[in-house]
Amino acid sequence: MKRTVGEKPGENECCLVIDAMNILKDSSWDKNSGKFVGHVDYGGLMEESDRIATEALVFITVGLSDGHWKMPVADFFTDHASADIPTNLVVDCIKRLHD
Repeated sequence: MKRTVGEKPGENECCLVIDAMNILKDSSWDKNSGKFVGHVDYGGLMEESDRIATEALVFITVGLSDGHWKMPVADFFTDHASADIPTNLVVDCIKRLHD
């Protein structure tokens, strides 16, 4: 984010927007990666699962000073995760944005 957002005071202040969307429950073979896709995936932040993903969590930052910039920062594929998993993802995302 430091490379994208300017150096002016307040220009790096942002809001973290989180959206959860239902996705089609499906698993398929990806020839390029040589593995099945469509499973629960936390981007290496948490233990993966063999369950098929039913939901996508998308994290986006939006500039507060002028609102002219938006930046996707993370996406995860879940299967109706319990409340503690999204909480951990949000905390991790905020820590990374702060650094």
